[in-house]
Amino acid sequence: MKIIYILKQFVIMLGVIVGVFCLFLLAFWMYWRWGYYDELNLVKAKIQKINGVHLIAAGGNEDVKLEEIYAEIDVSNKGKLRLNNLTPDSFTKGDKMVIEQIGNLSPLVKEYGYQGVYMIATGKQIKSPSYGTSIQLNRQSEFQPLFPFRVETVNDVALHYDDIYAIMSKWPRCPDYSTRIDSKGLKYCYCVSHDGDEHKWPSGCNGDGAI
Repeated sequence: MKIIYILKQFVIMLGVIVGVFCLFLLAFWMYWRWGYYDELNLVKAKIQKINGVHLIAAGGNEDVKLEEIYAEIDVSNKGKLRLNNLTPDSFTKGDKMVIEQIGNLSPLVKEYGYQGVYMIATGKQIKSPSYGTSIQLNRQSEFQPLFPFRVETVNDVALHYDDIYAIMSKWPRCPDYSTRIDSKGLKYCYCVSHDGDEHKWPSGCNGDGAI
């Protein structure tokens, strides 16, 4: 009798575990099916509402959460544009939106300075490089002063497409570069790569002082 009781309890417990696991799988599937792509779908819908803008493709980095949402769009009578780090806020206040490509131009940026890297042996902070394939143009961006107009949202980028392209087309062609230094001494070396160019980062870009 005791063995039968134990077996019954085991079967009940096993049923509970299986039931909970099935509910978890169902919830995960529902999230994946309807919730996982919510933000991406909102971004796509907002792009499609902008006059004169055609959505070519959109997607993101598929992690636990869909990250780094990007969109490739065509601005009527102007050209193509690729934006990244998009959220629904990118259409009202810019958020962390970046430009990866405009027309045939792709920005490349090398940063050099104190960026939170420390020597393990001494604990002393040291200068180090970092690399980026996009630029921000909102008010917090180091590059905003190069653009004498407001660029905060996706709508602003589409509106000022020609202006942005005209300015970036005058940037040095990689690996040549120009520099900017921010208030903290961080040095930005920037250039543009043209379609068909071999991918080359700004050559050099170490030490202090602008070039």
